[in-house]
Amino acid sequence: MKKFLINTCLNVFLVFCFVVLEIQSSHFRGGIITWKQSGTKEIEISYRLAFRRDYSRSHMCNDSNIINGDILNGEGVLACYHGCSGSIVNPMSYYCTDYSVDENWSAGQRSIYYTVPTSDNIFQLGYSSCCWISTLVVGRDSSWILLVTANLSIRNDTGKINTSPISAMQPIVRFKYGCSYSLTIPVQDDDGDIVKCRWANSMNNMNYSQSNECYSVCEAFPGAILNETSCVLSYTASGSTGWHAVALQIEDYSVSDTATPLSSVPLQFLVDISSTTGSCDDKPLVLQLNLSNLNGSVAPIALNTTFFQTIVANSGSTNVSITEIVTVSPIGMIKTGILPYGSSGMEWYVNVTWTPSSSQGGSHIFCYTAVNNIGQASDQACVTIKVDDLCDGVICENEGTCVGGLLNNSCICPVSHTGSHCESEIDFCDGVKCENNGSCVDGVFNYSCICPASHTGSHCESDIDFCKLKDLPCHNGGTCVDGLFDYTCICPLTHTGDHCVTEADNTGYVLSVVFISAGLVLSVIMTGVLTKSLVSFIKGPGGSIDTHDHLYM
Repeated sequence: MKKFLINTCLNVFLVFCFVVLEIQSSHFRGGIITWKQSGTKEIEISYRLAFRRDYSRSHMCNDSNIINGDILNGEGVLACYHGCSGSIVNPMSYYCTDYSVDENWSAGQRSIYYTVPTSDNIFQLGYSSCCWISTLVVGRDSSWILLVTANLSIRNDTGKINTSPISAMQPIVRFKYGCSYSLTIPVQDDDGDIVKCRWANSMNNMNYSQSNECYSVCEAFPGAILNETSCVLSYTASGSTGWHAVALQIEDYSVSDTATPLSSVPLQFLVDISSTTGSCDDKPLVLQLNLSNLNGSVAPIALNTTFFQTIVANSGSTNVSITEIVTVSPIGMIKTGILPYGSSGMEWYVNVTWTPSSSQGGSHIFCYTAVNNIGQASDQACVTIKVDDLCDGVICENEGTCVGGLLNNSCICPVSHTGSHCESEIDFCDGVKCENNGSCVDGVFNYSCICPASHTGSHCESDIDFCKLKDLPCHNGGTCVDGLFDYTCICPLTHTGDHCVTEADNTGYVLSVVFISAGLVLSVIMTGVLTKSLVSFIKGPGGSIDTHDHLYM
């Protein structure tokens, strides 16, 4: 009995361990890491990762997460192997952008800024952990690694630091057993470089501390042929059915040197080969209604404008339905639920809208695939959304801000500067007239008029009334008279001084009044005598005129 209990417990433990290992070792669905220059020795590293959706809450993406711009915790560390040291991102969290319920995966992106402390301008970083899906035909239960190598030297041909190519791929590509496929790997390079694709390998020729680009999935897709120049993967699905990992390196080359890559970025995804019903021609077809229907077209839009796209999928038969239109989207793109389109019974559609943020200038590859209810998928179709960041490379001096418009850019200058790039300091006295011989003085954000002593005002336009400079400039009843540069007080007889504050000495004044008064009396008396004498003279003797003495006052 004791032995039975021990064996039972052991068996339960082994089953438990198997379940735990199965859960923990089957969740990676591929990804890509790219980069571009954002400043001197500073780069913007962007990564897109995909995981099994129900693996943990860290990867459970839904519509609410996408609409709200939620960031999922993610897992693992982006580490530096050459040109720097330590971890760059820990953990590898990401903004949820897409998910599939039928295929059980979530995918998302994130960008971070990093200053590379390297002297030789070569840096290498990687993201590794465990594990791929546990049922891989080759390399099952294997760890993953995404390895990036870049050169930050100033290029001789452009005079700038290089920008890596970009790509996009749905996490799961479905092939039907017995059918032939040509899978185009979408690539874009904003520098206009030559872009090539190659298989990742376990021993590259970079001679850096990390040389393995794919661990045990380096040869996990036997029979597939890769055209390195066109980045087209050809495969006739006649081998083993099941899951295959695809590990590629995308590299850019200058036109003058097609032997030495400027950068190498990883792209990894899964291919599922299954024996589904129907023929090879029964796979769905996707169409774009708002753009050219050619795969690989470019949709230019400006910042602060909205990209809108209707995607229609045709199942090819009324007996088959479209269950999902899977997308590979930039951060912030919103997709509606799938709905019937028209009345044919064979078409379904979704709408997508995206308004890029100010930090999302440049190229973004948007891809979409239709999946039907019998497990067949359409060819992946992609369009490059070119967000015209017309401020890219534009330097606005003196703390000016570049604003990109639909067709051009402009520098918004501070109030102290002007010019197409805010290079000229503003002379605020230009065109300003200070009146009455005033002088204009330029300031940091304004000007001022230096006025003569006789005038005031912002432009020296007002004559100064010097009598109003003080509340009471003339005291004791004095009267103020305004002058050109000063004022004068007219004082009463009782006071004197500049402001009539000194009491006057009136002795001389009183004597003057006495003398004046006496003079007036004497003058009156003399006037009376003269008048009487004159009358006597006129009337003569015996006249009737009164000759009595009268004093006429």
